[in-house]
Amino acid sequence: MNNEKHVIPILALIFGILAMVAWCIPCFGYPVAITAFVLGIIGLKKNGRGLAIAGLVMGIVSFVLSLINSIAGVLINLAAM
Repeated sequence: MNNEKHVIPILALIFGILAMVAWCIPCFGYPVAITAFVLGIIGLKKNGRGLAIAGLVMGIVSFVLSLINSIAGVLINLAAM
């Protein structure tokens, strides 16, 4: 039964790792980063606090990288016109 408390923090970490890869494509990066962020917040209340914090941080970093990637794509596209 104690393992059930670790599922959400582990999922936050997994989605955080996936988000660190998915930020290259903003359409995929945003949802995965937001999922990691939300699971990280929920996981802070569980036993796997370190895993939840890691997933939360990676989700935030990936979201910011996706945002920068989106803005850069728009600016490059506007400059090419």
